[in-house]
Amino acid sequence: MGLRPCAVIGLVDPLYYPLDMEDMDKVARKEREAWLEEKFALIALVRWRRYELVRTTQSGSKGWRFTGHLRRDKILQAVARRRMIRRVEIEGIKAEIAEKCAAGKQILMEKVKS
Repeated sequence: MGLRPCAVIGLVDPLYYPLDMEDMDKVARKEREAWLEEKFALIALVRWRRYELVRTTQSGSKGWRFTGHLRRDKILQAVARRRMIRRVEIEGIKAEIAEKCAAGKQILMEKVKS
């Protein structure tokens, strides 16, 4: 077995892709991103992929329901909003009970027979 002759083939001038985003200035890059978004809806596609990933992976879990929020900050805002509503309702009930105690009224209603 002898050595085979081999040839090294290469480009004299490197291949240059004219629409390479890294080589564009800011204005041209913004125009290119706008064109790509208009033609291919890249942001909507990313959002749809994230939604489908969450829907398919979490939908089998017990007690899971899709709330419309996928980002952690949005989920925490929704939880805080619900807690605030619950806290306001509890404060209202506490104030109502305190008023009834002060007036000497019955706090718990008797069960109505139907």
